[in-house]
Amino acid sequence: MGWRICLAAVQRPPIWPHEGPPLDPRRIESLLTWIILGVIVAAASALFCFISPVIS
Repeated sequence: MGWRICLAAVQRPPIWPHEGPPLDPRRIESLLTWIILGVIVAAASALFCFISPVIS
């Protein structure tokens, strides 16, 4: 849902009157992919570092 909102905001010219949008839709998709990957890796490393020693 956030991805759709970002794409809609980028495609509205009245929001960016002077220089245009800071990102194009392709870069927004890439940014979202890296954010999701970072959240997954961070959650897995937190599980390994903090919860696994408690279980063992």
